[in-house]
Amino acid sequence: MRQHQIKPRLMRRTYKSDSPTRKTRKANLNKAMGKIRGAVEKFFGTMKRSYGMRQARYLGVLKNEFHVRLVAVVYNLVRATNIRKDLNLQPT
Repeated sequence: MRQHQIKPRLMRRTYKSDSPTRKTRKANLNKAMGKIRGAVEKFFGTMKRSYGMRQARYLGVLKNEFHVRLVAVVYNLVRATNIRKDLNLQPT
């Protein structure tokens, strides 16, 4: 990872044996990564909870890929209408 200049973005766990400075450093890193992770986890949670995407529905990769993409389109359309309502935009 260092050769390719990639920073590891794994959340870190604190331990009792960690020094106070190490605990605060880990907390700050986790907070920064948590914002990105939260947005991604929200999407997957909605897909699983609201759209039944807990397991593959069809046999075959192509059918399942098409289904996932179709559900993602529906998710984006629903999200767009909700954003439009929040902004009080009128349809054109």
